[in-house]
Amino acid sequence: GEADLIICELMSRLEGNQSLKGLKGVIYRDNGKIIKNPPSPTITNLDDLPFPDRSIFDIGSYTGLFCILTSRGCPYSCNFCSRPVTGKLFRGRSPKNVVDEIEFLLNTYPEYAVKQGRLFTILDEHFAVDKARVIGICDEIIKRNLNIRFILPNGIHVASADLEMFKKMKEAGCEAIYFGVESGNDEILRIMKKSSSRVLIKRAVDLCHEVGIRAGGHFEIGWQGETVET
Repeated sequence: GEADLIICELMSRLEGNQSLKGLKGVIYRDNGKIIKNPPSPTITNLDDLPFPDRSIFDIGSYTGLFCILTSRGCPYSCNFCSRPVTGKLFRGRSPKNVVDEIEFLLNTYPEYAVKQGRLFTILDEHFAVDKARVIGICDEIIKRNLNIRFILPNGIHVASADLEMFKKMKEAGCEAIYFGVESGNDEILRIMKKSSSRVLIKRAVDLCHEVGIRAGGHFEIGWQGETVET
């Protein structure tokens, strides 16, 4: 599960050679026996978490330091996904909190911002679960006149594609969205529990093109039941 609330305690116990008994979210060995503690609690208010401390990195060595995570969780059940880490419950940071981090990075690392062309990478599992929140983030970027660019390499689910939302994202600086296409065959998509179809995939890409956002895709070749024909 999510480690934010237990990682410091875990480090303290390891450094002090203390027992890990009862520490939520931890699975460990005790004299060869596997002990599975209860899962760590789900963090419901992400605004309570501080921004990541990027000062510990050699910023000049990185080309993508302006990466941000604006939400956790995904309501879909694709059977290849690592979503069990953050769970099915979607939790989004507030638009103000998200854009506060963007502005903080621009002001804290101005030279890096210029070097990167003011490009931000949004790494959410599914950025567009809450359409109103997405539009709120975009409105906040526009209101503050931040003049940024951003991309979504993890993308959004094709079923959430929406013309009004894409127009607002384009206005706020969105340049590319990658969709989890996975397969061009409806039966393989069903086996994957992808909750999508060729029709929905094409519609999502067409809407991107309509507003001038570059569309990309992730694909899986050789899934269970896959044949040369599929």
